[in-house]
Amino acid sequence: MKILALDLGKYKSVACAYEAESGQRGFATIGTNPKALHDLIVDREPDRIVIEICSIAGWVGDLVRNLGIELHGGQHCGRALALTGSQTKERSARRYNHPLGQPAWRPR
Repeated sequence: MKILALDLGKYKSVACAYEAESGQRGFATIGTNPKALHDLIVDREPDRIVIEICSIAGWVGDLVRNLGIELHGGQHCGRALALTGSQTKERSARRYNHPLGQPAWRPR
């Protein structure tokens, strides 16, 4: 399975192409505009695209769906990334009922 992960930025985005069977991966920096993203997607021919949910995810999602590719989205500020700084760690530990020193997230 070919997976294309996109870290979307206002002007530039970073793409990571990952081949699940072989473990090969490659990175590219592209402009965040419909033509550049379309050309990248057509060139890489991914089976699945993963994007972060942000302000430009709407038109990117429309582009991906129009190409008939499976789309997955995720929050960039979920529980795993919330563990930065001592105050945030304490708040997260209380919120998720975990003692400090143990992560408030579990790998799936």
